[in-house]
Amino acid sequence: SFSIFIIYGNNIPILSLCLPYLSFSLFATILELFKSPFNLLSVMMLPLTFYILHISYGVGFLLGLVYFWDKWGDITIKDSHFDREQFTKNSNIFIKDNQ
Repeated sequence: SFSIFIIYGNNIPILSLCLPYLSFSLFATILELFKSPFNLLSVMMLPLTFYILHISYGVGFLLGLVYFWDKWGDITIKDSHFDREQFTKNSNIFIKDNQ
């Protein structure tokens, strides 16, 4: 959507993502203002807090997805101090013997 904005100058895709987010954020802020009207500074910081949480969670998810892309099926033990037999004995996880 950002590339469409750059190429064509059309900001409808960006607005279609930002306006619902902003409206829900303001709605949640107003609800919190009704719950605790005396804590005005904290309530006024909520939209910024919502934005920071959503951006950091989304960026962390995408970076983790890229970092672990080729590691999904990897079952080798990376820690030399990990004892698989002791772990299996203390848990109810069944691990195949051919690993």
